[in-house]
Amino acid sequence: MVKIVPATEETLPEAKKLIKRVFPYRSLSEQFNLMAITSPDNWLLKKIMNLFGIKDILDIYLAVNEKQEVVGTTGLYNYLKDADEAVWLFWFCVAPEERGKGIGTKLLTYTIKEARSKKVDYLRLYTSDVSNEREAQIIYQKHGLKEVERKNRILYTEIIRELKL
Repeated sequence: MVKIVPATEETLPEAKKLIKRVFPYRSLSEQFNLMAITSPDNWLLKKIMNLFGIKDILDIYLAVNEKQEVVGTTGLYNYLKDADEAVWLFWFCVAPEERGKGIGTKLLTYTIKEARSKKVDYLRLYTSDVSNEREAQIIYQKHGLKEVERKNRILYTEIIRELKL
């Protein structure tokens, strides 16, 4: 049985390992973002995140199995550009060996509920068409996250989705 729990100082290192495994190629801003989630009190990392447009990491949630192993991650953050109207989904992933068990649906349903509690108009996310993110497009669509923009990058297409809350 998998349950969704807030991340703790003790569970964040395991979450970070999972994120690195699922997303082996990360942009510079994503690398700083990942460092910041495991060092929330580091003022320098917070300033660097601000330079990349990120206002704040709001929440980090984990899917943990009966052995208390982290098998999925999700979270919410704000961008400086639209913090008054939206929260953004970040590091949404499920361990490859755990996929197909409903963990992603449970994580996304929980995150949407938490996003609604933030009293903003939208939940938004960046995703892409790379192979390890293609399957997630189905779950995003099923939960009402509509594609609103596509940007061609050098090695992939970036997709922006949003859900009216």
